[in-house]
Amino acid sequence: KRKLDQEIMRIIESAEFEVVITKKVRLIREEVEIIWPACVREPYYRQMIDFFTSGDSIAFIVKGENAIDRLNKLVGHYDPAKADPASIRGQFATSCMENLIHSVDDAERFWLHAELFFIVRFV
Repeated sequence: KRKLDQEIMRIIESAEFEVVITKKVRLIREEVEIIWPACVREPYYRQMIDFFTSGDSIAFIVKGENAIDRLNKLVGHYDPAKADPASIRGQFATSCMENLIHSVDDAERFWLHAELFFIVRFV
């Protein structure tokens, strides 16, 4: 919504990641439930569904040495107040909910997300 997608991609590429594929998506509730299963019972979950389904997102895959750990460091803590100021969230996020970017913690979650967005889309 804030038109930061190109700036975020520039930061990622300048950190020596190769962007392999990108795709504009509009999340649906079922996808949000797959991406953030731990949040389903949280009091903010309805707000989360509304936010993440309210507009387009950019799904992408990057590759590079130790990509998951390095990308998570570049992305920063989900709470921008706790994020490294040099991280993407430290620079641009406005709240825990509107923190601009999501990354995975491990290879299993990577494959789940890759399949969700680039192989099996619900819509």
